[in-house]
Amino acid sequence: MKIQYRLEEKDFLAFQLFSASKLERIQKRRRNGRVLITLMTLALVFLDYWRGNFFMSSFFAIISIIIWVFYPSYFKWRYKRHYLKLIKEDYLQRFGQVENIEFTEDYINSYDHTGDGKIKLSEVETMSETQSHFFFRFNTNMSFIILKREIEDILFF
Repeated sequence: MKIQYRLEEKDFLAFQLFSASKLERIQKRRRNGRVLITLMTLALVFLDYWRGNFFMSSFFAIISIIIWVFYPSYFKWRYKRHYLKLIKEDYLQRFGQVENIEFTEDYINSYDHTGDGKIKLSEVETMSETQSHFFFRFNTNMSFIILKREIEDILFF
């Protein structure tokens, strides 16, 4: 089966965000950041309450709740912005370039403007599927992004 497609900025972003969401280090950073910032504002709640400043104590209590609720959204926004900058710096030359991938019985052959490559199917470490992409990760930490809309027979996978 042969597939020809063009990758855009949003495709690289989808891959980076998907990969980051699977990393334990990123999940731990998100969890620890949420807990640490909330605990710091709660410490201010108790400090102001102990001093008798009930207005500031109430203010920081509300801030603590807001941080606890909205920190995951903020974290996603921050990482999305980070990866967009990274992609614009590192992958700018690859936007809109034609990618050709051919699946044979034993190999995945890829052809693009930089050259061609041949990878054994046995070297595929993981194949992940999102709503609009397939992500192939190989034992060498190299990855392929394949757009679902370009595949006629998804049952092949």
